[in-house]
Amino acid sequence: MSRRFDISPRYLHRVFESVELSFGEQVRNSRLQFCASELSRLPDRSLAEIALSCGFGDISHFNHCFRKHFGVSPREYRRIARCRPLEDPPPSCPLP
Repeated sequence: MSRRFDISPRYLHRVFESVELSFGEQVRNSRLQFCASELSRLPDRSLAEIALSCGFGDISHFNHCFRKHFGVSPREYRRIARCRPLEDPPPSCPLP
């Protein structure tokens, strides 16, 4: 990213010092948001494929970050998304 904008990596990190999240945390949160949309949109694609396509090289790390960010595992998130339209509040869906 710093190369793309022709700035030093240190300067990029300093820019983010004044905000709540670091640059790395911002990037990870963006990846997690994209993963969540892919989990909802692509039910036949495996969790590992989605994690890898979003830049997570380790499925365990992906699962840990996803659960910490959303409060549920990627598998549970997908199950809930399958049970309800996105604009409705989450119901109590029975496990398949």
